[in-house]
Amino acid sequence: MSTCPWPTVPTGPARRRIPPAAFFGLTASDKDYGATRISYALDLTGPSLTVQSACSGSLAALHMAVEALLSGQCDMALAGGASLLLPQGAYLAAPG
Repeated sequence: MSTCPWPTVPTGPARRRIPPAAFFGLTASDKDYGATRISYALDLTGPSLTVQSACSGSLAALHMAVEALLSGQCDMALAGGASLLLPQGAYLAAPG
């Protein structure tokens, strides 16, 4: 019996194998990876952060960027925001 206080990932045959392409599709399209993917595409260095708040994400990101500049944590900061409006409602299946 294990003395580990938290659950562990099974090893050997009990471990479920996920193909690398499927794993990339599951993780890279998540909203939390946006800043990192954009930084990589623009060849930026340094930390990349995703800031989430109810309705002031852009303002919070700008505040964090200004604080980092004023405190000398960085020489340059890039802050931005995006909003996606998705249609609300149920999916209607089409015959065929």
